[in-house]
Amino acid sequence: MKPTVSISDNERVVLDVVRRNEPVVRSAIAHQTPFTQPGVHRILESLVAQHLVTVGQAKANGPGKPSPELHLNRSRYFSLGIEVSTSAIDVCLVNTACEPTSQTRLVEPVSRRDPALAAVHQVALEMLAEQGRSAADLIGIGLGISGFFVNGTVNAPEPLEDWSLINLHDALARHFDAATWVTNSATTAAIGESLLGVGRTTDNFAYLAFNYGFGGGVIVNGRPHFGVNGNAMEISGLYTEDELPNRPALQYLIAELERHGRPIKSIEQLQEDFDPTWPGVESWVERTLPQLNLALRAILSTLDPDVIVLGGEIPEALADIFIERASLRGSSELRYGVAMPVPELVYSQAARIGPALGAATLPLKATIYP
Repeated sequence: MKPTVSISDNERVVLDVVRRNEPVVRSAIAHQTPFTQPGVHRILESLVAQHLVTVGQAKANGPGKPSPELHLNRSRYFSLGIEVSTSAIDVCLVNTACEPTSQTRLVEPVSRRDPALAAVHQVALEMLAEQGRSAADLIGIGLGISGFFVNGTVNAPEPLEDWSLINLHDALARHFDAATWVTNSATTAAIGESLLGVGRTTDNFAYLAFNYGFGGGVIVNGRPHFGVNGNAMEISGLYTEDELPNRPALQYLIAELERHGRPIKSIEQLQEDFDPTWPGVESWVERTLPQLNLALRAILSTLDPDVIVLGGEIPEALADIFIERASLRGSSELRYGVAMPVPELVYSQAARIGPALGAATLPLKATIYP
């Protein structure tokens, strides 16, 4: 299935300049691109004809004739994001500005794939109807799901066996008449971060997703890198069986808190209520830090990113502890008194956008943005 919208690479560049700077006058665009002013005019005419850009009032921009103001067309096309976790399915509809217009969470049925997708389909139609649009106006559907990929199929954790080792594109096609993209949840989060978070200031960063499990994604030169099988930054693969229970997966923090008399029913409750002074937090952090440091040094040594983002569902106060206490330096990096540069560790700038928004930006990144 082809996407509803498909534009040229040059059109993508100009559209992204409009997105990053809107409202922007037409005369201010050329110097942010490799194109001439007449070339930018032709590209913009095409984007307007394709209902991706709207033209507003003319505004003065220095000497000369006033130039028209340009905006993204937020009412014509949309993208749907579906984020499947072990406890819920999050659904998000976004416009071409990557802004969510509707979001919801379904908790039943999650483990049964086809009933779950039927429920998502009904919710999606209702979301589109609220915008005065139909399924024909979807640029595409992005689905994020935890797990690693084998021959194009995901091997997801329990209780998502019904989603595992089958062609999820075919499963989506039984319910949606739209182009589809499927990747792991950490990569969808990294794509969301590239459009709405630290990606606004850097094109090269690694993303660590602290969820029930622990994964990652990577953006290289502004584009997601998936790897041959779709498993790039499947960071938990670093660990041996003995090390896995000490990796920074939030399931183990919840178990530690329960052992200290503070039961937490869900990751969502952990996010909302987290207090770094709770008994059990310090012991878990101490036990986990060596495995986090291993992941950080592996990222530094192989990817050399500008920034490493701590994201996923980690509470900000917990991310701050890791940022303060983590170590990216090994024991033998000092040479002639000079150490290898290390990336900055930051908390996600897009952490509050909802888990499905990253999935919804996947079709946008694949079809209309560079």
